[in-house]
Formats: sequence, structure tokens, C-alpha cells
Amino acid sequence: MLALPLPPLKPCRFLERKNRFLVASDVGPLHLPNSGRMAELLLPGSPCFYHPRVTPKTVGRLLLLESRGVLVGVDASLANRLLELLLKEGVFGSLADLRKEVRLEGERLDFSARIGGKEALLEAKNCNRVEGGLALFPDAPTLRGARHLSLLADFARGGGLA
Repeated sequence: MLALPLPPLKPCRFLERKNRFLVASDVGPLHLPNSGRMAELLLPGSPCFYHPRVTPKTVGRLLLLESRGVLVGVDASLANRLLELLLKEGVFGSLADLRKEVRLEGERLDFSARIGGKEALLEAKNCNRVEGGLALFPDAPTLRGARHLSLLADFARGGGLA
């Protein structure tokens, strides 16, 4: 079993979102490192897990929220670390030549590597909505994101992994 790169966590209950990066919980104010709307997740009374770390404005950082019996990552900063861990553990195949922050056609992609002997380009996103088995990233469609998807699709059509 793969251990996720999470700090020690404590349970709490979500009460309300105060602003883009601050939520009220039953343990006090928590930093929410995700500017997405997440309206279908951030429901009053939802069970959550946070990393306690007192700052002048918060008592910790919200990392996970339970939705319909499933733990959902709400800390957008964890996506790259989790993907890197999965790659290094060989979850997608044998790994070689892993590089971060790769430039391609004027864009910066998260990773490039050789996986199972094939060239691969990878982007990590914190997709916290799933419908019909499909992970969605509905909160922040951007032109930059569309350009990245186009680059990855072109790369895959050319025989690479994306």
C-alpha cells in the first residue's frame, strides 16, 4: 500500500467558507489552499481532516473533506507531490529520466519522463469532482489550461504518453 505524503491530520467539521482561502470549522478558522468554488463539496457539517498549525489567522490547514463516503483532496498544492510519488513508485510503469517544470512550445508542463520505455508528458491537477468515473476540473477553466491540454493531446496523437 502506498503511503500518501500527508502531515499528521486531525478530524473536524466544515461550517462555512469565509473567503477564497479561509473556512470556518468546529475547531476554528482553517486555511483552504484552493481557490476553486467546490460548492458541491463545501457543505455545512461535512467531515474534514486538517493539519494543525497555528498562525495569527488560522488553527491549521484543511487537506481532506469527506463527500458521499469518499475522501477528497482539497489542498491544490498536493497534486504535484502525489503524482511525483506515484511515478517514483512505478505505479504507471518503470520510470526513467524524470524532469520537473519542462518547457514546451512556450509553456511549462509539470513533468516529463520515460515510462515503460515511452516518452511521457504529465500535468498534475487537483480534480476534486467526479461524475460517472470521470475526474473533472470545473472550477477554473483557463486559456493556459486549454493550451496545455492541446499540447498533451498532440503529444499523445504522435505516440507519446500524456
